[in-house]
Amino acid sequence: MLPQLNIAHINCLESNGSSPLHAASFYGHKTIVQMLLENGAKPWLINKYKMTPYEEAANDEIRSLFRRPLDSDMNRFSEDDTNNKCLELISKRKIDENGNQIPNGWINGYKNIGKYSRCKDIKLIIRAQIIKYYLASLQQSNDCARELQRILKHNVPSDHRDYKNACFLFDEYCSRNQIEYLIRLYTLETNFYRALHSNVEIFTVEIYSQLETLKNRFFQGQSYRGLSMTTKDIDEYKWAIHNQGTLIEIKTLTSTSVNSKVAYKFACGQKMNNTDCHRVFCEFHFDRRCSTAIDLRRNSDKNLLCLSAYENEAEVLVLPGTLFEVRAVRQKKDTNRYTIILHNIYVPLHIILDAFKEVQT
Repeated sequence: MLPQLNIAHINCLESNGSSPLHAASFYGHKTIVQMLLENGAKPWLINKYKMTPYEEAANDEIRSLFRRPLDSDMNRFSEDDTNNKCLELISKRKIDENGNQIPNGWINGYKNIGKYSRCKDIKLIIRAQIIKYYLASLQQSNDCARELQRILKHNVPSDHRDYKNACFLFDEYCSRNQIEYLIRLYTLETNFYRALHSNVEIFTVEIYSQLETLKNRFFQGQSYRGLSMTTKDIDEYKWAIHNQGTLIEIKTLTSTSVNSKVAYKFACGQKMNNTDCHRVFCEFHFDRRCSTAIDLRRNSDKNLLCLSAYENEAEVLVLPGTLFEVRAVRQKKDTNRYTIILHNIYVPLHIILDAFKEVQT
């Protein structure tokens, strides 16, 4: 019967103020919870008691049904491949070595950082970033929505557990032109997530174009991610501490968590087979509200629903182009595990918006 119901019926609030998923979760009906989730039930909805189905769960077994599948091979909060780097270290030394591969805006900005007005230099860098992403997205398609639809269709088959939710979220994104739906689609456990990492420019342009609508979600605080690095990578981060003007750029969509245990578990896992590779615990410090670090958590005070399909992950999505400085590289002598401390370089929202408007004209 459930497959014959549309998503609107499955997610409607009953006379008691709760959705069917709330009720099944509250009373501990495991099979019904599973069926509802597989047929498009929205786990981020709140009932009249201001609670989500996850919060209403009768026990840990029911609560586990709302978590990302354990058999998933996509750990969003750690990177086990040293070749797939979400962070890129840029310095004047690297610019001199690879000048032809770096946009002119970067070169001007980095050479002048620490020498002239930092605000002026950051503007140059942000402008170069926006141009880079915007032009790259145009090379792929002049219709971002159509290209995203193609990626979705190719990566989420009709028999996938989250197919109905994925289609619903994409349709809502297109009809309402609200980036929140696209972000939530990104958090689903589908290959759409992985495909976006290969088409990062399109998603980046879409979300940058609506950054102002996400003001209430700009993140301030600390978040964490597990990384894999070679000895050479780590040595460069150590070098960066003592060389003014060296910045770190996030170069892809990067999931971080305010729950340090998520990343720390990875960093403290088994040693890697390659003796030149190391597990790293990375701390991202945002001393001011960052417009390119989006807090996906539910916020009752601001009346914001959870933007992630998995609220237990406490995700902060850090966008490509976010800039950091290296403040510390520490190694535990007893385990040889590394911790890298990165501090966000604050960029006012108007600088990003002005740069985006400029490339559109």
